[in-house]
Amino acid sequence: MDRRRHARAGLPSRAAGVLHGIHCGASRPPTATARHRRPPLAGPSGGRPAVGGGVTEPSGDHSPPAPTRGITWPHRRSAGVVFVGGTLGTAARAALLAAVPYDATWPLGVFVANALGSFLLGLLVMVVARSTRSRRIENLRLLLGTGVLGGFTTYSALAADTVALASEGSLIEAVVYPLASVIIGAAAAVLGMVMGNTVASGGRR
Repeated sequence: MDRRRHARAGLPSRAAGVLHGIHCGASRPPTATARHRRPPLAGPSGGRPAVGGGVTEPSGDHSPPAPTRGITWPHRRSAGVVFVGGTLGTAARAALLAAVPYDATWPLGVFVANALGSFLLGLLVMVVARSTRSRRIENLRLLLGTGVLGGFTTYSALAADTVALASEGSLIEAVVYPLASVIIGAAAAVLGMVMGNTVASGGRR
């Protein structure tokens, strides 16, 4: 019982970590691979301090310090997985927009794409968070989360449609449309997380 309570208590942090990985596209948070070393204190003439407190002669080695490595990007294989997923997600969104009739007063295709993508992302986050960490799970998160759902949902089209509604004089729709997209999307994400938690819990029994 204590183990189950401990696992449930750490679940929100694991879900937040999964979301961070989906947004960043990295299999783990990037870390610096080298640390800066503090140079030794120099004397008045620029030499190294002596053991007895005096200053030795300046050293002849004036070469610059070796450069340190910065933050590294994900591996090429991970980038390729994201690329393939993004291509599939963008193609799926284009097919959805072509199937849904366009309405200038309410861009239904983009609205449905963002709501559906939010639901699927919430579902994926909880399934991954409750799964045992492995390379296969990481590739699945990159393919479906960062790639497919990243390409399927679109904030740019939401913003462009909002500006178009306002420019055409539909001020009420220009206010209601983005608010409804955010509220419905958040509700869909919560529903997806609840269902994902239920599915993952049932699979572990």
